[in-house]
Amino acid sequence: MKFQYFAWLSEDKESVEDAREVARIGTGTDGRAVQERYTAELGWVPTDLVDEVQELRRMGWLMTIDPWEVERFKIALAQRGPQV
Repeated sequence: MKFQYFAWLSEDKESVEDAREVARIGTGTDGRAVQERYTAELGWVPTDLVDEVQELRRMGWLMTIDPWEVERFKIALAQRGPQV
């Protein structure tokens, strides 16, 4: 499956390392859209994050990123430690 990747950022942030979360959208074999977000504990899990940000149900903005930038986010996430 081919994905498009996004970093969800606060209004004042512009770097993937500062992203709140990273999400991806693809099309399943059945033609339906698949949305997932990355978590340190579970990996890629289902989400509505992209829709929620676009519909202004979550504050911030989405930055389109390349797949390799997801690895930068994973490193930054690990350095932040557990979220409380």
